[in-house]
Formats: sequence, C-alpha cells, structure tokens
Amino acid sequence: MKTTPPQRRVMAIDPGKVRIGLAISDALGISLTPLGVVQGGEGAKERILEVVKREVPGAIVVGYPVNMDGSKGKQAAASKALAESLAKELPGVSVYLWDERLTSYEATRILEAADRTPSRDKSQIDVMSAKIILRSFLDAERAGETLKPVDLSQNGSPKT
Repeated sequence: MKTTPPQRRVMAIDPGKVRIGLAISDALGISLTPLGVVQGGEGAKERILEVVKREVPGAIVVGYPVNMDGSKGKQAAASKALAESLAKELPGVSVYLWDERLTSYEATRILEAADRTPSRDKSQIDVMSAKIILRSFLDAERAGETLKPVDLSQNGSPKT
C-alpha cells in the first residue's frame, strides 16, 4: 500500500572531494531547485550547514557512492561520515544515505543532450547529480519504499 510522503523540503547533497552539489525540493516533492555547489575539503560541513540554515529542509539525502560490485570505498566512507555528522548537528532533520551509482554519468548525458558543455564547468555535473539523487529518493518515497534515516544510538555512535 502506498503512503503519502510527508510534506517537507528535502535537500540532496552530492559529496565530492573538490565540489559538493546541492539541490532542494519544494514541500510537495514536485519541483527541484539547484542550489549550486560548495567547496569540498576542509570546512565543507560548515559550508553545507550554512545552506541548511538558509533553506531549512525537513530531510537531507546524502549521495552514497557504492561501487558497481556493491563494495564501498574511501568516498563512501567519507559520505557516511558526513551524513552521520549532519545527523548529530541537526537532530530535528532526518538524514539519509542514498545510493548514487552512475549519477555523474547520467548527469553528463542529460547536460550533453541539452547542448550544455559539462566538461568546461564540472559544477554543472555536481548540481545535476544532486538533482538526480533527490528525484530518485523522492520517487522511492512516493512509491512507499521503507526508507531508514541515519540512526544514532544514545552515545552518538552510528547504528546504520
């Protein structure tokens, strides 16, 4: 049985070492708005939190780069650490990890089909990837899939 998803804005994060793509939905999960990119690396979480403070999402979806064989590498560990850190910092906001396999490839193809040149501006790919992550998450939610946010135990250790 399909359930009606809660009405709240959802923000997607496409984490990367150099750039982090951001996008947000409207409260109904219909319209997706690109929020641009923030610089990755040191201080990235603080830059993301500035955007969260401005946009006030009810949920956050962090792209989780799982390898095609299902294994998880260094970037997956970094994404998980970011999601857990955001969950600790934002106790009233549900934070989810979301499989982002092939989103950069799909984003590049979409941009090329629109006669954009993503090879000149990599931030276009990061923002489009965030929108793809967001749409995928919202579609799954709308289809009634059971989505579990990052769960922290009483002592702050992750339970995911």
